[in-house]
Amino acid sequence: MGGMVPKPTSSSCDTDAVGDKPQKFTCTVKYMGIEVPFHVETKGGSILIQYTATPTKGGVVTREGVHELWFPGRT
Repeated sequence: MGGMVPKPTSSSCDTDAVGDKPQKFTCTVKYMGIEVPFHVETKGGSILIQYTATPTKGGVVTREGVHELWFPGRT
């Protein structure tokens, strides 16, 4: 499936729109019943908007995390 998310995913943010000025807001992603809030910070822009999203609690599974689970100590 190469990068696709196989189950329904939803998200919401506490901002109406992302504009051309730098912003800070919170978004929550829900996947398989798990909600993970993210602090989001944008640098602004009109066509391309750079952003940083940092999770505020656990629940995000990474490739490295799965590898550590299956092969402890061999990362």
